[in-house]
Amino acid sequence: MGKIEVPLDKLASRLGMGILALVILIAGGGMIIALDQGVNTQEGMLLSLSFATHIEAGTLSNAEIWTKAVFVTLAFAGEVLAFYVFYVMIEFLLSGEFNKKLGGVKDRSMVRNLKNHIIVCGGGRVGRNVCMKLKDGKQGIVVIDKDELNVEKLKRRGFHAILGDANDESVLKQAGIAHAHSLAAVIGDDGDNLLTILTAKELNPELSVAARANDENIVSKLKHAGAEVVILPEVVGGLKLADALMGDIDHSHVIHHPENRKRNTHAKHTGTKKGHHVIH
Repeated sequence: MGKIEVPLDKLASRLGMGILALVILIAGGGMIIALDQGVNTQEGMLLSLSFATHIEAGTLSNAEIWTKAVFVTLAFAGEVLAFYVFYVMIEFLLSGEFNKKLGGVKDRSMVRNLKNHIIVCGGGRVGRNVCMKLKDGKQGIVVIDKDELNVEKLKRRGFHAILGDANDESVLKQAGIAHAHSLAAVIGDDGDNLLTILTAKELNPELSVAARANDENIVSKLKHAGAEVVILPEVVGGLKLADALMGDIDHSHVIHHPENRKRNTHAKHTGTKKGHHVIH
């Protein structure tokens, strides 16, 4: 359910119309009650007001004019507030927020029970591919990302995902950093990865860490912070393209056009050494 936006001038106009309609309803009801019940107009009005506000007629008839005004105001305000609370609850349930909160509580409970799991910091394209590669392993996976859309995508794919900043101590603790086996820092920003590793290592010095880097100049800093392995995606991508041109293709990660796919049998035996894309 979307938010209802009403301009201030229209709100005042509608409020005035509502009050006028309410007065007419009570006055008309009072006249009808007076004629039907054989009572005078004043008693008819009191009975009509009593029905409208759920206040006993005797209470209204024995009260002073200002007290009556307070009683009526409280009655209508109570009705409006009760309706508003009911509306908010219905909106909350129908908007899906209830399921999100319930799912969040469930996720936190499951994460607390994880041991020797892997924390992936960054749920973008690189992070999602890391998760998909690790999915069939025996270790649990917890992803941290500050983009709500990424978190929802990961949850739909069955991963434990936490919305938050990966270099925030409280978020890392929520991800079970103290009992984690390893961490992958694959955020798009090198500075964020560096700070995440420093924070994670402070919370769990035994943690095994792998990181991505965009700038080769940051590699030494990442390693000094505690990263055992640093990957440069652009370097890896360039080397893989060169391998492909020589015919050494990993077909599980390459998109082919059926008409253009060629096999170079000569280059199949000129593969590069395993691990030359990785900085240790």
